[in-house]
Amino acid sequence: MKKILLLSLLFLFGCQNKLSEIKKGDDEVIILSYLKIENGSKQKIYNFLENYVDKVIVVEPQSYGYGFYEYNDDILFIERFKNEDAIISHAKNVSEGGVLQKDYTEYNHYFEPYKVDVFGNVSKDLIDYLKPYNLPILYYPNIVSFSKGYGSKWE
Repeated sequence: MKKILLLSLLFLFGCQNKLSEIKKGDDEVIILSYLKIENGSKQKIYNFLENYVDKVIVVEPQSYGYGFYEYNDDILFIERFKNEDAIISHAKNVSEGGVLQKDYTEYNHYFEPYKVDVFGNVSKDLIDYLKPYNLPILYYPNIVSFSKGYGSKWE
């Protein structure tokens, strides 16, 4: 019985040390964009999206996830960012002079966002920064969260 108690205590203390080393990812921001398809065939759009995601993977190491999903006749776009600085970096990449400007122009040809939900703790500075994009954004502050699998070979 003493051996079981001792092993249990060792396991518990071992887990405590590892748990304290785990970062919860509380700064992560998740964005859901609901996109109405405006132009283009499904095949052309899907080919574009595949190429677009491939480029984002290369130029945005702080983008943890980028997924486009069928949503009735529309597209649901889910983005995961390390933090709000990663969102600003992405915004600069798609803006005039950014490395993804041409691709984002094509993206806007295909889609019209009709709802954007931002999940996570973001500052007023980020909210003000995103205002000129004229997106229908709603913000949902984080209560508690964790995220696994966002380690990247580019970090």
